[in-house]
Amino acid sequence: MSLFKKNYKKNFVFLKNNQSCLKKKNFVFKNTSIFITPSFIGKKLFLYNGSENCLILIRENMVGFKLGEFILTRKAFKFPKKKNK
Repeated sequence: MSLFKKNYKKNFVFLKNNQSCLKKKNFVFKNTSIFITPSFIGKKLFLYNGSENCLILIRENMVGFKLGEFILTRKAFKFPKKKNK
């Protein structure tokens, strides 16, 4: 974790008090500023990116990052192809 950015202790308290939310099958996290802790490893989480819920599998190399770093919030832009005459 970065020393520059302060971590949200409020989110850690939320997760410690509500460990049952990780046991539910379709629990959706709308707060993407929660840090990933080792208790998340191997869990499947639904993250809300603003328009739909994205399923993410948490791995060991994701520990220490925020949930929002692993979802895309914008569509990929592609230039339209021109028709050859």
